[in-house]
Amino acid sequence: VLDQGSHLRPLHQAHDSKEGVSDIKYSPNNRFLAVATFDTWIDLYNVDKGYSRMARCSGHSATVRGLDWSTDSSMVQTASADLELLLWNARTGKQITLPQRDAAWATYTVALGFSVMGIFPPFADGTEINSVDRSKDQKFIVTADDHGMVKMFNYPCVVEDAPHRAYRGHSSHVMGVRFNADDSLRSDHICH
Repeated sequence: VLDQGSHLRPLHQAHDSKEGVSDIKYSPNNRFLAVATFDTWIDLYNVDKGYSRMARCSGHSATVRGLDWSTDSSMVQTASADLELLLWNARTGKQITLPQRDAAWATYTVALGFSVMGIFPPFADGTEINSVDRSKDQKFIVTADDHGMVKMFNYPCVVEDAPHRAYRGHSSHVMGVRFNADDSLRSDHICH
């Protein structure tokens, strides 16, 4: 973890993962840090207590590909390479098994869930979407896929084979996509 000030300096170093880190995000209240790993677990750290590990979320059977915090910093949602979406209590690290369909998420970067079920093309097996990002204003969701495409949908995207704009520019797999900090690099006239 690096200091975000004028000088890049380590804030904390840990070696809690054997296989490496796949995603990392601070909670909206900046009090916690979630770290998803290729080891199939998520470590939760307490920033206020010197990045001490407060919980390990174990339950995935494949690499954790992404995570998002709820807006109130009480839950974490995670998606794994085997297309499993799990929810976690951010204080205890225990899995939440009750439906949380109406939960509000600070970010949406996992390719699974009710609000993004329309991003997959017909006959998709779920593995061709490599990256997802919801705009900060929560109007759009953008995807990067195995076919060299970046696609933009209205958010939420809950209809099958949802209308979208497709942008080609890559010759092969697009592995990552993100809106910039103020959403200024997007089209305001998409999917109307």
